[in-house]
Amino acid sequence: MKKQNKIFKLKLPYKQLKIGHLIFRLFYKKEDRNLYYKWHIDEKSRNVWFLPFGKWQIQFDDELPEKINPKGIYWIPKGLYHRLIRKSGILLCIIFEKD
Repeated sequence: MKKQNKIFKLKLPYKQLKIGHLIFRLFYKKEDRNLYYKWHIDEKSRNVWFLPFGKWQIQFDDELPEKINPKGIYWIPKGLYHRLIRKSGILLCIIFEKD
């Protein structure tokens, strides 16, 4: 009997388009209400502009969740734990990665 190699594909909760240093991400899964996305860190520092169409929050390590401000740009340094929290709607993120 031959062993079969299984490749597990990570299913991401967004669609992404990368153009140079810009990354566009669309979180659109409407069926997931009150969804807490996974805590994670990024390999590069980045500026992120969020355009929420609904109710979204962001939470940084050792801080309470805060409502995403669509008029602000968030600085997320590499190595900082953070996550998104979806209450309703979709979210567009425009990310500028630093080298």
